[in-house]
Amino acid sequence: MANNIPIDPTLCTNPESPGESCGGSFDHKASPGLCAMCYIATKDAAKAETMKDWPQCTGCSAQLKLLKGPRCGACLRKDQQIGAATPPPRNPLGTQDPNADSSIKSIQELQAEARRNAMQARTLQKGGSKAPAAGSASLQAAMAKGASRQITIYLVPMASNGARTEASRILANASRAFPEDMTMIDALAYLLRHWNLDWEKECSESLTPREHISLRLLGNLGIQPHSTLGTVGQFFDAHDRIHGNHPKKILQGPTTLRLPSPAIYLEGLIVVKEFEDRTGTLAPYFVHTEKENRKRKGIWGPGLDSTKRTRSQLSTPLPTRSEFADLPGFTKVDFVFAPVSVAQDGSVKIEWPDRQAPDEITTWTCPIQDVPFDQGKTKMVYKVIFDGLPWVAKRFFDVGAGTGQVEIQENHNEVVKEATRLSKLGYFLKRFLAEAKRQGVDIEHGIQVTDFRLGIEVVEDSGPSMASGFSLEQYQAAGDPDIIVWLFEPRRSSKVKHWSGTNEYPPWHQNKIGSTLNAFAHYAYLFSQESTVLADLQTATAIDENGEGIQVLFDVMTHTLNGSSGVGDHGKTGIETFLGMHECVNRCKYLRLSRDGFESDSELPPEESDDD
Repeated sequence: MANNIPIDPTLCTNPESPGESCGGSFDHKASPGLCAMCYIATKDAAKAETMKDWPQCTGCSAQLKLLKGPRCGACLRKDQQIGAATPPPRNPLGTQDPNADSSIKSIQELQAEARRNAMQARTLQKGGSKAPAAGSASLQAAMAKGASRQITIYLVPMASNGARTEASRILANASRAFPEDMTMIDALAYLLRHWNLDWEKECSESLTPREHISLRLLGNLGIQPHSTLGTVGQFFDAHDRIHGNHPKKILQGPTTLRLPSPAIYLEGLIVVKEFEDRTGTLAPYFVHTEKENRKRKGIWGPGLDSTKRTRSQLSTPLPTRSEFADLPGFTKVDFVFAPVSVAQDGSVKIEWPDRQAPDEITTWTCPIQDVPFDQGKTKMVYKVIFDGLPWVAKRFFDVGAGTGQVEIQENHNEVVKEATRLSKLGYFLKRFLAEAKRQGVDIEHGIQVTDFRLGIEVVEDSGPSMASGFSLEQYQAAGDPDIIVWLFEPRRSSKVKHWSGTNEYPPWHQNKIGSTLNAFAHYAYLFSQESTVLADLQTATAIDENGEGIQVLFDVMTHTLNGSSGVGDHGKTGIETFLGMHECVNRCKYLRLSRDGFESDSELPPEESDDD
C-alpha cells in the first residue's frame, strides 16, 4: 500500500498483520492502528485474558471494568464539547460518499478484508485457539461476513421479585454493537457475560438468556413473540416497525443515554424464582429484597453454602453451565455440497460431484467444531459456520448396532436416507398445504420443513476431520472420495415439541398445530398410495424472513412397505401400528380423508374448538 494513502484513525486495523485487528470503528480513537482491546491482545496475552469480559468504550476503544454505558466519561464530555447528539454509526464503510476518491475506496476494501481475516485468524484457528475477547460462533460468523449494520444493544438489569433490590447497583449495564446477522440469543449471551462476572461471585450457577431472563422495552413494554429466535437485525426491524415513530423513542431508551443509532434499549428482568427452581441454587443476595435476605440468613446462617439441595439431588451433579460457555475448538474443513431435488412424482435425486470435472466443483471452507455440542438417540450434532452463518452438522453414531459401532459406509447410507426423508417430507407438506387451500380448510400454515444441505467432506492427506470420528485407514479402505457425508441444517432453538413418536400418534384435538400435523400424517399416507407413514414428527420454533414465528419440522422418521427408509423404519408393522392408532380429527374429515382413501364427497361435521 502506498505511503501517501491516509488510514482512518478511528478504525481498528493493522495492514501489516490484518489478523490482529477486529475491524471495529471508534469515533474518538485518535491514532491509526489497533484498538485498545486488540493492542493488549497482541502484547500481553495474560492481561488480555484477565480483561476479556470487561466492557469496551464505543468512543475511544478503552476497556474499563466498571464501565456502565456504551461510552466512558471522557468520551461523553467530548460528545458534549463537539455538540454531537449521537456518535456516528459503527459501520462507516457502508456510508461513504459514492463519489469519493478511488484510493479511499481501496482502503475500504482493505479494511473489510482485514475484518474478515481478523476473525478467521483470531477466532477460528486450527486447534481451537481463540482471541481473548471472542464471542459466540454466531458473532464470529457475522463479523467475518461483514454485516451491513452494527446494532447497539443496551441491556439494563432488573430483578423480578421486588423493586427494592440492589441488582441495578451491583450488576453493570451491558452494551455492545453487534453485527445484524448475529443471532439475538448469542448477542444476549455475550452481554450476560458481564453480569455473570459479579453474579458468579455470589452464586455457583450462571445466568443464561433462554431460561432466566425476561426482556422488556422502555416503559415495561413487552417484546414481540418469538423475536429473540432470529437475528439482531430481525429483532430490531420487527420492533422498529411498531415503535420506530413513537415520540418517546422506545428503542433508543432514556434520552440521557444518547445511544448510537440503530440501537435497542432492553430491560433484562432476572426471573429469580425460575432461576432457583431450575438450578436448585439460591440467587445472589442483591436480587432479593431485604426481607428475603433476612429470612435466608435465618435459614442458612453465616458462612453456610446457599445451595438448595433436596435429598434426591445430593447424589446428582449440579446442572450444567450455559450452552454459551466458551466454545470448544474449531477446525476449518472443506466441503462439497451435493444438490438434492424432488421430481413431480416425489422421487428424490442426488447429484454427486463429478470427480472427472474438478473445475465444475465448488468447495466451501467451513469451520466445524471438533467435539459435538449435542446429540440425539442416533446422531451427534456439531456447530459449524456455513456461508458465514451458524449452522449445525450431523452424523450418525448409532444405527441399531450400539453406540459407536457405525461404519463409515453406514454413516454415508443413513445420512443420505435422512436427506431423502426430509425431501419427501417437504414434497408431502407442499401438496398438503395446497390441498387444504384448494378445499378452503383452516389449518396451521406456519409449518415448514428445515432447510438442509448434503455435505461431502473433502479429506486431506492427513486424514478425515476430528469431528467425523473416522480414521485415515477407514477412509482409504472405503475407496470412495465421497464416503464421508454430513447433514447440514440451520442452527435453531433447542426447545423441541414432539407431536408423534416412532409408534405413537396422539390426535391433538385441542391443539391447532398438533391436529394439523395429525391430518398431515393421514394425508401423506394416502398420497403415497399407502406406502409411507410419517413418524416421530417434531418441531422447533423459528422465525421466517418476515419475522413471523413458524414451526420447523426436522429429524423425521418413516415407516415404508419395504422397511428401507432408514433408522426407525418398522416396515409393514409400523404402517399397521399407525392404522391402528390414528384417530381422525375434524381436519381429516374436512379434507375428506378416510381410511379407504380420499372421499369424493362427505358430510362435514360441525366446527370444534381445536385452534388453541
